[in-house]
Amino acid sequence: MVLCLRYVDNKLGEVIERLLGVVHVGDITSLTLKVAIEKLLGANSLTLSSVRGQGYDGASNMRVAKKNVDCSVLFYSLAILLNVIASSLKRKDILREKQAENVLKALQKGELVSGSGLNQEKGLSRPGDTRWESHFKTIFSVFDLFPSILDVLDALMSLVNFVMEVC
Repeated sequence: MVLCLRYVDNKLGEVIERLLGVVHVGDITSLTLKVAIEKLLGANSLTLSSVRGQGYDGASNMRVAKKNVDCSVLFYSLAILLNVIASSLKRKDILREKQAENVLKALQKGELVSGSGLNQEKGLSRPGDTRWESHFKTIFSVFDLFPSILDVLDALMSLVNFVMEVC
């Protein structure tokens, strides 16, 4: 679940929109959402009693979020990252190899447990335009694969530096 705030800055008289946070919810029942919202608000010293309206998933909410500078920069950066990684089968292969190496190292260190259905191969997928859930999955995948993504970017930079030296 993504929680964005929209409020009026009384000094400037402007409407301000801010991304407050992204949290995983097990289901989307009203009680689960209420508890998650209260927890996220509380973590930011805010209360549910000051909320004046709510909006939920869909194209209109995504349009509002993309007008928010913080969200827009995040989505734009994710799109560039996905384009860099996914535009080359070689880079996808490097990502897969590095992730397998990182999982193996974590298993050997005891940082991960093994078992049926655990530590499945993960990839990066492009989010849908109108669904927060797909954006959350993409962000979660980037967090999960971040060390491997850095390895791919390092390999790419090494290649760029080599080409620059040769030229």
